[in-house]
Amino acid sequence: MPQTEPEKRPIIEWIGPRGVRGLLGWTFFDPVNLVCVCLLTASAALVVISMRNRGAADWYMPLGLYVCLAAFLRGYIFNYYSGRPATRVFVLLALLLGILGSAALWEERTAPHEVLRAGGVYHVPVAEGFHIAALLHVTCGIALLVHYLLPRRWLIRMTDEFADRSGVSNDDAPSLDDDEDVGDPATEDEGEPREQTAQDESTP
Repeated sequence: MPQTEPEKRPIIEWIGPRGVRGLLGWTFFDPVNLVCVCLLTASAALVVISMRNRGAADWYMPLGLYVCLAAFLRGYIFNYYSGRPATRVFVLLALLLGILGSAALWEERTAPHEVLRAGGVYHVPVAEGFHIAALLHVTCGIALLVHYLLPRRWLIRMTDEFADRSGVSNDDAPSLDDDEDVGDPATEDEGEPREQTAQDESTP
């Protein structure tokens, strides 16, 4: 029989566990992922606006922080469905540390204070945007903790419904009857010996 060559994938699909599909695929519609994306986006906008209102020249610097938080958030969601428990917990702890640490930083910058700039010492006014951004971070952290404690079968079902409404294929969705790690070869091959045994028994 002629051998078929393996299908070649675009180079961008080799980036990360599933490339573009892993970034904006089925698991993107996890409820806490959608909530955290909205909260962090609003928080980033408030921080940038507050810094520009205070006349800070480096107002764009916090955007790098939010890019890192978004990367860790996507990593946690992906590992929640396709990773192992140890990796899932490690990524979640790193994400919570970044979210809550930055919340404390924004809360500290809310009060009026003096800053040293090129022209001398300036008094900057109170910025409520930092306070609201800190509250959004805390809300995001609480949502992540609740997400981790909820049964996985509930979240799989909810994510499946969101993905169906958006028209995104959910071929990689884990089974609702499987509460263990997704993608474990030991569990995937369990059904093969039983089917082979049943066929052998039916053969005269």
